[in-house]
Amino acid sequence: KEKVKGVPLFSAGPWNKKMFREITQNFENLLLSGGYIEGSPVQQCEEGVLRLTQATAALGCGSGTDALYLALHTLKEVNGWDSPLCVLPDFTFQATINAVLNAGYFALLTDVGPDDLVMEPEVVDHVFGSMTPPFPSRDSRGVEYQLYDLKPNVDPDKNFPPHDGIVFLGVHLYGNICRLDEMRTRALQRFSALTLDRLGIWFVEDAAQALGGEAFTTLEDSNVAKENRIRRVGRVGALGDLAALSFYPTKSFGGIGDGGMVLFTNYSRTPGPEQLRRYSHSIAHQGSRKDLPGYDKYSSHLIGMNSRLDAVQAQYVGLKLGLADEIRAVRYNVRLAYEDFFESRGILWKSGIDLPWKVRLLTQGRTSWPHPTISCPGVLTVEFRTREDRDRVRAHLHRVGVGVQVYYPESLSRQPAYRDHAGVLRLPSCWVDPADGYAEIRVADEIGSRILSLPLFYGITEEQIETVCYGVLAGLESKLDP
Repeated sequence: KEKVKGVPLFSAGPWNKKMFREITQNFENLLLSGGYIEGSPVQQCEEGVLRLTQATAALGCGSGTDALYLALHTLKEVNGWDSPLCVLPDFTFQATINAVLNAGYFALLTDVGPDDLVMEPEVVDHVFGSMTPPFPSRDSRGVEYQLYDLKPNVDPDKNFPPHDGIVFLGVHLYGNICRLDEMRTRALQRFSALTLDRLGIWFVEDAAQALGGEAFTTLEDSNVAKENRIRRVGRVGALGDLAALSFYPTKSFGGIGDGGMVLFTNYSRTPGPEQLRRYSHSIAHQGSRKDLPGYDKYSSHLIGMNSRLDAVQAQYVGLKLGLADEIRAVRYNVRLAYEDFFESRGILWKSGIDLPWKVRLLTQGRTSWPHPTISCPGVLTVEFRTREDRDRVRAHLHRVGVGVQVYYPESLSRQPAYRDHAGVLRLPSCWVDPADGYAEIRVADEIGSRILSLPLFYGITEEQIETVCYGVLAGLESKLDP
């Protein structure tokens, strides 16, 4: 076969070529209409996302970071929290913790699972198992609420106040799904008759890397055949109370610039769409919602921001939503092609098989018993046995023109910007480095030295995939210093 010269980490070219006529026709119609801000394109995009996720309400905004900030800010304002806590993984992009801190939360960072690098459901037990039990207090308005003292769980030299609300922020990574449904179940089991509303416990998804995925559960009934015990729990975007989406171009359903969306799932816990959109007028200046009762463009009761999903972005994303099944299948098959190649060369890590390995796929296409998932991989990330192997492969791929990236080089707790604004939940895998004087997390701190993300995008060819795979093999065999 003819050699492929270079493979980009990401390319929108194949999709744009396939949908060129539809894209240009939509843009021409929009240009002539003059309706560049919100309007029917945004509404149709919101409706398309609701069909894909089965959430109950959606609100387009300017970026994925804005979406996460708006979701957290909404909870803080609506609940009247003064010092809320957000539990989030230590291994994620800075945008996540930036939104948490900017929304006025204290960040509690926790380790991630070694197989999928997402926050594990057991974190709920660790958070509530060692904290001081909640005790009642009253805010400046005389409203009673619950306070939690988390001082035993964080660095002892930091003086953090008790918290009046807790958000578990699950980040889906590489398409791998954080099981917020299991976290909620554990919280309900611990507090039995006490409601999550009264305790101020919420569950939010950062779904920027996993839109299109689905989570399932299995019934514990030996009288039913194993293959018939699987039941769908929900789709990404509707596994928690709220979710934040990103339409950044590299995402599975990316646009041609920045864009995002907030999803609301549980009517009984979060504001309904009417209340949400009135509140979001104050936050996002939703000028197309003038038909809502009580609409007053020039009266604000909350401090807000301007963050809108542009109509041109909504149109572009809407075309992808209309072909969601095809996009999911293509991305899953690309991941499968990588898996088949590495397995055929005998270098792929396989669960339960004690054989030498050099490459392990961290991007999971499907997981099985007892918590099945089907993901829509946003990026193909692999783990190498050693840092030296990873560095040799990365250097060789750079030399032959293959785009790669490390998502992410280090954990959040190691970065100077966050050390004074976040604590680290002490899990069994945690230990304290006396030289540095701050808590260190085993998986989150170590994994960044051995991972590498490879090209995975709609329209990548078999020749391009082979070029990447042979490049990985050549890099592993290279004797050159990286």
